[in-house]
Amino acid sequence: MGRTQHPDLVGTVVIDTYKLIKRLGAGTFGAVYEAVDLTCSRQTHYAIKVLRNSLNDARLLMQEREWSTQMMVHEHPNILELHYVYVIGPYTYLVFDFCPGGTLVSSIQNKLYCYNDEMVKQSFVQLIDAVAYCHKLGVAHRDLKPDNILCSPDRKQLFIADFGLGTTDRFTTQKRIGSRFYMSPECVGKEGVIQSYSTQKADIWSLGVILVNIMCGVNLWREAKPEDDVFRDFMADPHYLRYSAPISREANALVHRILQPNPDDRISLSELREEVVSMESFFVAEAPPYPRGLYASPPPARPLPAAKPGRTGMPRAVKNITPHGSGAEADVSSNVFDSTPGRAGNFSDVTLESTAPPVTPEGRSRVDVNIVTGAMDALAVTPDVVPALKKSPSIWHRAMQKIKVRA
Repeated sequence: MGRTQHPDLVGTVVIDTYKLIKRLGAGTFGAVYEAVDLTCSRQTHYAIKVLRNSLNDARLLMQEREWSTQMMVHEHPNILELHYVYVIGPYTYLVFDFCPGGTLVSSIQNKLYCYNDEMVKQSFVQLIDAVAYCHKLGVAHRDLKPDNILCSPDRKQLFIADFGLGTTDRFTTQKRIGSRFYMSPECVGKEGVIQSYSTQKADIWSLGVILVNIMCGVNLWREAKPEDDVFRDFMADPHYLRYSAPISREANALVHRILQPNPDDRISLSELREEVVSMESFFVAEAPPYPRGLYASPPPARPLPAAKPGRTGMPRAVKNITPHGSGAEADVSSNVFDSTPGRAGNFSDVTLESTAPPVTPEGRSRVDVNIVTGAMDALAVTPDVVPALKKSPSIWHRAMQKIKVRA
């Protein structure tokens, strides 16, 4: 289903005060504009969300829930402040602070967190504090993701926005609420099973996925359910993320404490804050000379044939490999991110770079490869992680199946 078409209101003056000067974006139920306050000599700018009023009770309830829940919590320094709500004719106007720094998505895509422990810690603690404040006042956000987190111009202060799915219900039976990359397993639910779950613990899960976004620049899976190969592998192997990301053992352990499939086993926000503050480093001690992580800049490489779009997850392996410079080609065997604009961790334009061939368990030489992408790159298999792969028989077996071994 396509997005609803909204009229362009640029140039409109709201209550003789706010002139809409630029359309910033649009969604299903409305559009967001940059506006200037005509009554202020300093030309103060605001972001105004314009919602079309609806006779549909469910949609009207969602609109009212957005501004009512945000009004409950907007005094926190890391929650976008909502100044006024005006209902005028066919539209409702929500007047927010204007954040020219964009969203957290752009910060992630621009690699601002790459090997920057101080910035990771500072930003994530702000998010923890903001969510804890919401929970203390009985509000669960239910749609935490980088797209709904805005930044100050210097990117040092974050603001949680968009409470359209916010709720004061501590428990719910509603399934599939939010964005699927960030939904907890209990929110995704099981077909035909109605089960109550904690809305606040579901928020904690979303924070865990955001932490992975910040450190690694990727979305791990499409949905947190056993049918998703990447999710299943992540849950089965505690070291799965470290095969492809330059994160420390401590950071990896923390991610697994957050992303516990059983909500009762999930770390609390107070514990999470303590762990983040005391974290010595989120990344490996130093970047190795050969690119190994999602943020490394690869050497010149030979292009692969175009990848199939629409697949999500950590790149796993490449098949039909021959030594670099032999003129042979290689194919992507599974799971490259799609190229949807605005999605943290999207990439395309896959290329191949080979390294010195190690020896397989069968004693034959094998060419290791690095999957490289346009905006960022991700390790598939390189010599330094082969010992770790061998400790995980399922992953090693799958890799060997997908890489054609040549003598």
